[in-house]
Amino acid sequence: MTVKTKKRAAPASNDDAGTKRYKDRNKVTFTGMGLWKKAPPAKGYIQLWEKGKANGLSMMISAAGAKTFRSNFYINNKPQSRKLWRLGEKVTDADLITAYTSADHEQNEKLKAEFARLTDQQKFLEKLEMEIAQARAIALNDRAKAGRGVDPRLDKDDKVGKPVTFAEARELYIRECKVTQRSWAQTERALTLHFEDLENRDVRTITRADIYKVTDKLLETDRIYAAEKRVTYVRSMWRFLQRREIVASGVMDELEINIEKRERTTTFGDAEIKKIWNAAGRFDDPTIKGYIRLLILLAPRKSALAGMRPEDIIVREVSRALTPDATEEEKKPIKLSVWRTPYELTKSKKRSKTKREYHTPLTAPALQIINEVMQHHGNDKLIFPGRFSDTPLWPGTKLTKQLIRYGAPETFNFHAMRHSISTWLQDQGHSDFEAKLVLNHSTVTGATSFYSHGHALLLKLSLLQKWSDHVEALITDKPKTAKKKSAKRKASA
Repeated sequence: MTVKTKKRAAPASNDDAGTKRYKDRNKVTFTGMGLWKKAPPAKGYIQLWEKGKANGLSMMISAAGAKTFRSNFYINNKPQSRKLWRLGEKVTDADLITAYTSADHEQNEKLKAEFARLTDQQKFLEKLEMEIAQARAIALNDRAKAGRGVDPRLDKDDKVGKPVTFAEARELYIRECKVTQRSWAQTERALTLHFEDLENRDVRTITRADIYKVTDKLLETDRIYAAEKRVTYVRSMWRFLQRREIVASGVMDELEINIEKRERTTTFGDAEIKKIWNAAGRFDDPTIKGYIRLLILLAPRKSALAGMRPEDIIVREVSRALTPDATEEEKKPIKLSVWRTPYELTKSKKRSKTKREYHTPLTAPALQIINEVMQHHGNDKLIFPGRFSDTPLWPGTKLTKQLIRYGAPETFNFHAMRHSISTWLQDQGHSDFEAKLVLNHSTVTGATSFYSHGHALLLKLSLLQKWSDHVEALITDKPKTAKKKSAKRKASA
């Protein structure tokens, strides 16, 4: 036999309606006498809200009788508050005397006489009324600050550290990025350029409006990618500062720009690849010419190629896939020239468990370009040095525009070369696995990726050699020459 029991009512949820009912029940008129005589709760706390006011002022009363003013506001659509002071501890006798003082002589005499008639209890209540008025003003000011995106809690010296400028905050952030990011230099560059006006500003005073001024200037010149990147980096840096308690709240969490993201769909056909190859030949500097042409032949990531070092070119012995009737000569391993991309320049996460490297076999044309560039500058640190011998070539906007002036397609960008070779391989009937292999993408996922450490060098070499032969045929017009010969043969026949 089952006994039916009456279910307990569920506790009130902390939704908007529940919060409203709670506030309505605890709304009182804030007067000095009323707050002073308000009885404390038996246990816990009770929060009182000022009746008829929308200034965000409340009072928290504990079971021990402590009565504390609190300022309430919203940051990122989330309710926040900060402690002001306890009732009766803010206004002193000197403050009260100052309130009963005037610069006007006649008015001052009247105030003095009025003050002399006050009893001690009346003076005490006057001080409480002054405290309430000051608390109202601060609560209203806090709400105004929060509406502008400034966290009012940053004004409290006991809750934040010493003032930190934007430049100092960036230095702290980049110090952590060097441990966690592979592309920390790019982050530092993005947080330096266009932020000159904020360099010496205290980060606690910087608002979303200040960052929008920077991004708006970039958007005016159609630099959408640069604006989007800076928004991302600023949000990340502010979260770091919040963890360090340099700023008290994530004021930048809602920082965003509404733009239509461009898809990477640009690919180059045979005619366009030929134009890029010929445009590279117009550069006087063999380093830049070799860099662009090697980018076409190997389709690596531009930063990885720019960071290529002489010691990264190694020789590896690779065993062939043998058949039962293989000869002794065929059983000998093949020696391949391989470009080893170190883990720091790969796309892998810096804290990844598997510190995988990229191994790219070099075709004869690619190896020839590398040797010619090294013989030209004689740099033993970098194969493609930039303006200084110890810094790599920077394949940025300036180089892109110069390449377009020399005859490259108007839609040229370095990353599109990777899309082009991938598309060509798929058009030639190669699998998705083979396309990923050439691009150094992850070809295996899940638990298998932690156990597989191979590079499939012979297969990758055959694919790159096929692409290299295709590019050579384009730049030397071999197919057209072959057609002319066959036509002559037919005519003679």
